[in-house]
Amino acid sequence: MLLAENKPKKIFLVTGKESYHKSGASISMSPFLLDYDVIHFSEFSSIPLLQDVERGIRIFREEGCDLLIAVGGGSVIDIAKLVNILAFQNGSPTDYIEQIKQIEKPGRPLIAIPTTAGSGSEATHFAVAYVKEEKCSVASEYILPNYCIIDPNFTLSLSPKITASSGMDALCQAIESYWSIHSTVISRELSMKAIVLILRNLVDAVNRPTRETRLSMCEASNLAGKAINITKTTAPHAMSYPLTYYFGIPHGHAVALTLGEFLALNGDINKTNAADKIVLQDYEMAFSQLLQVLGVSNTISAKQKISKLMKDVGLETRLSKLNIMTENLDMIVHKVNIERLNNNPRILREDDLLEVLRTIM
Repeated sequence: MLLAENKPKKIFLVTGKESYHKSGASISMSPFLLDYDVIHFSEFSSIPLLQDVERGIRIFREEGCDLLIAVGGGSVIDIAKLVNILAFQNGSPTDYIEQIKQIEKPGRPLIAIPTTAGSGSEATHFAVAYVKEEKCSVASEYILPNYCIIDPNFTLSLSPKITASSGMDALCQAIESYWSIHSTVISRELSMKAIVLILRNLVDAVNRPTRETRLSMCEASNLAGKAINITKTTAPHAMSYPLTYYFGIPHGHAVALTLGEFLALNGDINKTNAADKIVLQDYEMAFSQLLQVLGVSNTISAKQKISKLMKDVGLETRLSKLNIMTENLDMIVHKVNIERLNNNPRILREDDLLEVLRTIM
């Protein structure tokens, strides 16, 4: 038992406001926590905000906690990762979130227990926080959780909408990792396994869920998380953050909205638009393999398949149906996360990004 091995004096338990109980995690974990002093932190926004991280750090320090357990979706686990690591640095949280300073010290042991199948946050060495409307990502080997417990039973109560959104997030992560400028043989193997599992199980997990489909989606999410832990994400994720922050579109849905269009762009690479790290011949071969894994022969069919998948799991594919107007597009493009965009295999200009958004209006 992990708690017996680590012998914590006081546990900092980070959970969602409702998901901890709805998922059944609270009932399952209560017997294991009875003999420990537990500080329960759950009063924070559905997206990781700097002020929530700072408040968590203050409580964590005041209570003298020496082990963390994060139970929830990606935002919950990200909050726990940031509280843990930033509580032990010398500078202010802002210094590290805005990358003014580099993380130099480890935190305390962190156990990550996901209750959704999509974020893969339990398998990554980075975490996200929003500062003054801007999405910031903190990366360090020390951020990776020390332990991960994946129990598909905790995902059985997920609504179809959350299942669909989180599942599409995992698919986007796997595909983006596959074409990222940082991809490797290992990351592509992880991505391929995740894509196959998602295509086989996501529709049933949403519409006809069983423990088996939930388990497969949990496995796929973890594989996709391991893949992006190597490569990071690319253009669809870069575009998703303003869609979530300003328009309230759930993260996975926001990423999936542009996946097909960026897939088409990234399938049309040449010497003039390829990123510096791309070797065209190798990339073309890898992209062809990606299409095979998706079960299509070209990018047009790939776009159609992704669009159909989104409709089959009940996710809207048009921005206009999500209360986004044409006059909003310039703002969305200007708020795109440049760090993630720079991982994309094709160099993308502002006009490219606007055209992507116009196409899915």
